[in-house]
This record gives sequence, C-alpha cells and structure tokens, in this order.
Amino acid sequence: MIDLSVVIVNHNSANYAVPCARSVLESLDGSGAIDSVELVVVDNDSEPLDRERLDGLPARARVVETGSNLGYGGGANVGFRKSRGRLLCLLNPDLLVLPGAIDRMARHALDNPGVGAVGPRTFLDEERTVQHPLNRRKRLKDLLRAVFALRSPQRARAESLRSTRFALPFWRAREPRTIAMLSGACLVIPRRTLEKVGGFDPRFHLYFEDDDWCRRVGRAGLDLVYLPNAEIVHFFNMSVRKLDREKAMREHARSERKYFGRSFGPIGAAAGVLLSRAFRRSVGRLATSPPWPIEDLGRPESPPTFQSPAGEGPFLVEIAGTPFFEYSASAIPERPAFRLPDGLFGRLAPGTYFVRILGLESLDVRRVWRFEK
Repeated sequence: MIDLSVVIVNHNSANYAVPCARSVLESLDGSGAIDSVELVVVDNDSEPLDRERLDGLPARARVVETGSNLGYGGGANVGFRKSRGRLLCLLNPDLLVLPGAIDRMARHALDNPGVGAVGPRTFLDEERTVQHPLNRRKRLKDLLRAVFALRSPQRARAESLRSTRFALPFWRAREPRTIAMLSGACLVIPRRTLEKVGGFDPRFHLYFEDDDWCRRVGRAGLDLVYLPNAEIVHFFNMSVRKLDREKAMREHARSERKYFGRSFGPIGAAAGVLLSRAFRRSVGRLATSPPWPIEDLGRPESPPTFQSPAGEGPFLVEIAGTPFFEYSASAIPERPAFRLPDGLFGRLAPGTYFVRILGLESLDVRRVWRFEK
C-alpha cells in the first residue's frame, strides 16, 4: 500500500486529461503532506488520436486501458482496482487542481475515521470567481413540490429560492461541512470506504453514478464532507461535450430511471419519471412566461456585465440554464457590477442562459437577465 492513488478517467478528453495530470503533480510538489503518490489514468477506449495524445502525460503517470467504454463509474472502478493507495483521489479529466487541494482533502480523510469521502470547493473559471452549482440528491418529494409550485407565479418565485438557500451556506463556507451528496468529478476516498460500500454501480453508464454511490455511503453511516479550503477548477461538461444533445438526454433519462428504482423501488421509479417529465414541461412553460421581469440581452459577442441596483449591496449572482434557477452557479462579487469571466463565457455551450442578482442576506430578486450563446 502507498499513501495516495490519483485516478483520472479519460474518454476522448486527452486535451484536458494531460494538463489535469500535470496540475495534480504541481499541486503536490514539495508539499510533504503525502509521502507516496501514484498517478493512474484510465482510458475508456478512446479514439486512436486521443489515445496518442496521452503520450503527453507526465512520465510517472501510468495508463490503464479498459478495452471498452465502461462509463465514468465503470472506469473509476478499474482505476480503484489497479491502484494501491490507502487513499484514492478520483478526478474528471476536465479539471485543474489548485495548490494544496489534494493535500487538504487527504489530510481531512486521514484525520477523521468517520469520513467516507471528501470533496472540494469548485470554481468554473481560473480566476476563482464563479462557483460550481452545488449537487443535491434527487428526492421524489422535492420534485412533487416543485411541479405544484410551478403552477403559480407566486409559488414559483418562492420555490426557485429553495436551492439557493440550500447552497448559499456552502458557497460562503470557510470550515468543513457535512453534506448529503458530493460531485463525482473530484473525490478523495479512503479505501476503507470502498471496502465497506463498494465502488460505483457500473449500470450507471453516465450520470447519477455519484448520486447512487453517495446514497450508499450515507446509509453506511459515513460522512460526506465538503472542504471549502480545498479548491479546484472544473471546465464543466467539457469531457462529455462530444456527445450529441439527444444522446446525452437519453443517457440521462436512462440513468435517472435506474436511480429512482434503486432509491424508491419500481413504483418510485415510475413516479419519478413522470414527475421529472412534468417538471421539465413546467420549466419550459416558465421560460415563455417567467414569474419576474426578464431583461433580454440577445446574443452578446463578448461577456456581458450585470449591474446591481445602486447602493443595495452586498449581493449574490446566480447563473443557470433555466429561469427556475434550480441548478445555479454563483458569484459573490465585491463590486456592484459583475462581468462574466472571459474563459467561462467562451466555454459556454450553445443555448439560453439566465442570470439574476439577489440581495446576499435577504435573497430578494432584484434583476433578471436572459442571453443566448
């Protein structure tokens, strides 16, 4: 056994996996916190050209070939089996690990025997301005409440703040906090956790593998810990960008049904699918008839700036793909005007985006915008 095994799962994302691996080693270089480290890159049957690009990995990286695309969870399981660390750090390829992040997560896991896994604070831009949406486990009662709330503009306004109230203490956190779900994009996992609950369920080829795994960790009586002083950058969804939208939606729907079935049984699976469809239809209607005034910015050529009403700070900025803001990125700027970072704006996939400014303490919605990318 060694101290730490870093496992990166790659599928046609070598342009990201190579700098990710380098950032891992740079973040650990000279820290002295972890004595022995191995770096394992699991290649999930990438195309030949992408596989050749992995030759640019650091010399100490070891590539493990799966021979077929096992999905993210399946590839992670291969990395777990082929590695020797008493701690494992699982990474998406489209990440940059900032200095000290892995050290701090590893130390927290080692110092706290009741911890099942540790996750970092995650930013969407290199300037560490915009924080990643906070993951929440899907529950049938939350879907049911949201579907009924969207029938009324007044209830929709109130319901859209529920996820904000949940996420804000984590976005502002300075100390470790327990949480019901961590993102599978970056996890530090003691091997004892895998010995107790197993790895990812390979039947989740894409999406929901981390939801299911975190549910099992919680049921085993182990803590999931969000560690705000461990920071990474996630170039969100870049590793799955090559999937066409229809295929991605089919994969999501298939995994969602499996997750509901595992969590709530056959009847719960059927109910969850019906509620998810009803929720998406309701959010679609909300886009054409929003519960608050929306300023349309059209299709800006450069990153837009969002101005808070004068003299009413501090404030919170949320960025989402729907006007319901159920899965929002966030920024807490010091100035009354917020400009989307250049790199983040350039990486946004084509689509419609919504931005709103709220009072940081009161969470009253002050202005809402829409733009196309």
